Amino acid sequence: MLKRRSIRSLTEALLERYSEYASVREYFSDYTLINDALVDIQPPTTLLTAADDPIIPVEDFTQLKLNDVTRLVVQPYGGHNGFISGFCLNSWYERPLGELFDEITLRP
Repeated sequence: MLKRRSIRSLTEALLERYSEYASVREYFSDYTLINDALVDIQPPTTLLTAADDPIIPVEDFTQLKLNDVTRLVVQPYGGHNGFISGFCLNSWYERPLGELFDEITLRP
C-alpha cells in the first residue's frame, strides 16, 4: 500500500482489499451526496466543510436540500480532510468540532 504513487491508486487498492465495491466508479457513485440525499436523515446532523476544499467544491454542499435537523457549517479555510495547521500540528477542524460539541452538550 505504501508504494502507491497517487491517492487514486491508493483508493483503488483499499477498495479492492477492504470493500465489496467492484470499482472506484461504483464506490464514488454510492458515496456521492447530491440534491435531496440527506433530506430524510432523522438524527440531528452537522456537516462541516471548508470553503477552500480543492476536492469537493463548497457549492456541492450549499446546493444540498437539508431538513430542519441538519445544518451545514462552512469554515473559510481547511482544505480537504482537515489539513494540518500551525506548529502544534493540529487539524483545522479540532476547534470548530470542540465548539460544536460544547454547544450540543451544554444546551439547556
